[in-house]
Amino acid sequence: MTDEQIREQLKNIQEEQLEREKEPHTENLLDDQDNVLGTKIANDHKRRQDLPPDSQPWARYEIDRVIPPKYKGNDATISRENATLFTLCRNSELYEILDSIQQLETRFNGNFHYDWVFLNEEPFSPEFIELTSNMVSGRARYGLIPRKHWSYPPFIDQERAKEIRESRKWSAITYGSSESYRHMCRFNSLFFYKHPIMEEYDYYWRVEPHVNFACDIIDDPFKFLKENKKKYGFTISMRELPNTIESLWATSKLYFKKLATNVFDAEQTHNLLNFISDDGGESYNYCHYWTNFEIADLSIYRNDIYEGYVQHLDQAGGFFYERWGDAPIHSIIFSLILDMDEIFLFQNISYEHTVAKTCPMNDAFRKEAKCICNPVEDWTIRSESCCNLKFLEVGSCEKNTDLDKYLNALREKQAADEELKAQQKKLRMETARRQSEARRKKTEERRKNRLQAQKEKKKVRE
Repeated sequence: MTDEQIREQLKNIQEEQLEREKEPHTENLLDDQDNVLGTKIANDHKRRQDLPPDSQPWARYEIDRVIPPKYKGNDATISRENATLFTLCRNSELYEILDSIQQLETRFNGNFHYDWVFLNEEPFSPEFIELTSNMVSGRARYGLIPRKHWSYPPFIDQERAKEIRESRKWSAITYGSSESYRHMCRFNSLFFYKHPIMEEYDYYWRVEPHVNFACDIIDDPFKFLKENKKKYGFTISMRELPNTIESLWATSKLYFKKLATNVFDAEQTHNLLNFISDDGGESYNYCHYWTNFEIADLSIYRNDIYEGYVQHLDQAGGFFYERWGDAPIHSIIFSLILDMDEIFLFQNISYEHTVAKTCPMNDAFRKEAKCICNPVEDWTIRSESCCNLKFLEVGSCEKNTDLDKYLNALREKQAADEELKAQQKKLRMETARRQSEARRKKTEERRKNRLQAQKEKKKVRE
């Protein structure tokens, strides 16, 4: 390409960028306090002005983009959806996310070459970009979160918020004293899908540091969602800590009762009200989709009902005055506004993060997918905190092929364990009884010996 051709291409890209900025749906994110110092987007438009590494124009707040040497994104033989893997991550989590990337690229994306979007409230370091892009088989795109998406809204009393999170009550709660965790939950509820990079995609798959995938992901989950008219997918559901969302349900009901459709009529709406409430919507049972893994159609965020809901919650202040998480927020609204057929439990994706892990309850599939997990150790059938079985009970997803076999095996083991505990208890009680009887006999023997000794002494004195 000649210098003149390069200049002409750059001119065309810049013109296309200007046209995009005129589109009415584009949110005004520009802020003089954006953390762009020292980056290539340190200009009035927050957009790189150099030629991108491919033919696609730079998005606003896109700091860098790396195309792998053997990129197959334009390979017509690979069928892909307009989708991306998505990670919210800090520079300090580099090696934790490298582990996640390595597993997912090996188990899935190496065959499909989907883009991977990384977002951070601070610019990514050169080391982070170099090492992560080296492992990604699709385009690696690095974005800065606009300050407006990671700061206090003007209606929040920051002193009050600080006093609350530093109080004794919150010090004993997971992330209860964390300011950044609250900003993260607000970002994942109100803003991630509005980031200029994310606006280019129709589907996303959220991937976090510290996660494990124990099986090959043979089929494309994005294509599955599209072909089967699914909108939201998850692997694990569990119960939220009640003291972190004390007013969330009441606040949510105020919003939903204003809608034209009665979302609290599960039969009329065919929704999953009965997954998140055990009493027809009077109260919340705290079941939520664990959003550190979610695969979804971004259209479920890009609509007036969702936007109205999260704006309503934001105005209530619960992100900062309590510790509202994006998991119960996503779970409440999607369980209510989506048809139950549009929410899917990925039972054949083996996923692990911190306390919870899954393993496909399908013996044949585990062999095909080269799984290294033990289904007997699947947290979702062992923990009383998990809601997956409830989801399968009230929803429309079919149970995995061998789920009942492992549930029965678990029940038999639990029954055997209970029987063993009962036997142990019985033996301990019998041991304690015998020890008590032995002590009683010994005490009685000592008493008799003392009496006998007293009698002998008396005879001697006489």
